[in-house]
Amino acid sequence: MKYSEDSNNLSGRLEKACVGITYLSETDAEVEPFFGGKVEVLNTRTFLETISESEKKPVEETDAGQFFERVSKINDWHTASQKKNAEKFAALRKLLESNLSGLRVFRVGRIRIDIYIVGIDQDGNLAGVKTRAVET
Repeated sequence: MKYSEDSNNLSGRLEKACVGITYLSETDAEVEPFFGGKVEVLNTRTFLETISESEKKPVEETDAGQFFERVSKINDWHTASQKKNAEKFAALRKLLESNLSGLRVFRVGRIRIDIYIVGIDQDGNLAGVKTRAVET
């Protein structure tokens, strides 16, 4: 894993990177920084424990690379604002990949889904971003 020189200020850089990013689904949701507690290893169980969520809710773990490929792809038919949003997602991906190990995407719930893109920072804490989706 490669850390940037300023990884102690990950919080501020994540806040700045999230400004103006929108996750598009049946509803549009802002993307915001997320910080959890210490984790030894990142898996579904430790993730749910960290966010204090019941294992009764459905949880899907997906690949962060696939997630970012979809949201950062610029298509010919995109408007200027959609292109800007995709560019911001690409920059966010770079920031997360350079500061977190084991980057994963967790989708919690059905229909109203909480989406977390998280990894482990250099201090062993869960960190990343979160957003929401509505999928019917």
